[in-house]
Amino acid sequence: MRRNVAVSIGLIALLLLSGCSGLDLSGSTETETTAGTSTHTTTGTDTMTPAQIEHPDGWNETGVADIMAAYESHYRALFAHDSFTRNVSMQYLYPNQTVESTGAYDLSASTYYRHERGTLNGSRSIARAWYQTDNQLYIANLTGRPSYNSSDSNSFESSVAFFTNTPIGQSGPIYYTISSVHFSGSERIVRDGETMFKFEATAIDANDTTHFIPPMVNDSTVDSFSMTTIVDGEGLIRSAEYDITYTTSAGKTHSRSGFIKFTGLNETNVAKPDWLAEAKAN
Repeated sequence: MRRNVAVSIGLIALLLLSGCSGLDLSGSTETETTAGTSTHTTTGTDTMTPAQIEHPDGWNETGVADIMAAYESHYRALFAHDSFTRNVSMQYLYPNQTVESTGAYDLSASTYYRHERGTLNGSRSIARAWYQTDNQLYIANLTGRPSYNSSDSNSFESSVAFFTNTPIGQSGPIYYTISSVHFSGSERIVRDGETMFKFEATAIDANDTTHFIPPMVNDSTVDSFSMTTIVDGEGLIRSAEYDITYTTSAGKTHSRSGFIKFTGLNETNVAKPDWLAEAKAN
C-alpha cells in the first residue's frame, strides 16, 4: 500500500519540542521490543546464492550512481509498506553525546510511537517519547519528573514525514549515507529469501561530514571511516552501520559508531504507551 507523505508548517512546533532526531544494524536473529509497541522478530541470515536482479534506481555495482534517485527510491519503497520500525543511533552536539531513537509507525492505522534516549555531558541524560493517532499528538518528557504536552495541529502524515526525515531538504541519516559516503563496491546477498545488495565503504567526503561528526566540532580531520549498507531490490536502505575516528583542531581524537535500520516491514503494530492516560489528564 503506497502512501504520499507531505510536510506541513506545523512541523516547526514539533522541531522546537523534539530537538534533533537522528541512525541499528541487525546481524543474526533478533527480537525488538519497544515500549508502546508490539514485539516483532527479524532475522539477518545471509546466504551467497542470490538472484541476478538489477540494482534499484540510483545505485550500481560500485555504489550510488544518482544521489537524488537513490534518495527518492528509499522513501518510495519505505512508504509502499503499511508499517515499519525505524531505529537510529547518532552523535548529538558534542563528542561523547549520543542519542538513540526507535520509532514504530503503522500507516494503515494512522498511529505511531517514538521514544528517544541519550546521554549528554557525561551524567546528564534525556528520555522523551511521542505518541500520535490521527491528528492528536501526545509528547512525554520522561527525564526526571515526567511532564506532558499535546497538540492537534500536526497531521499524522506531516509528523511521520518529520520523524523519518522524508525529503524535506537535503538532510537526515539516509541523505548523508547516500551523498557523503564513497562506496567502493557491492555484492548480492540473500537475506531471509530476498536478494539484496551489500555495499562497503572506507572513505567519506572530507567536505561533508555533517552527520558523522558532531555539529559543534569545527575543523576536524577524519582519520578512518568504514560503513556497511544493505539495500533491497526496491531501493530501501534496510540498514547502514558505520565507524568513524576523527581528530579535532585541538588535537583530541574521538571514535564512535552509528547506525540506522528499518525492520518490521508490514509487521509493526503500535500499542498505546503506559503514560498515555496521565498525558491525557494533563
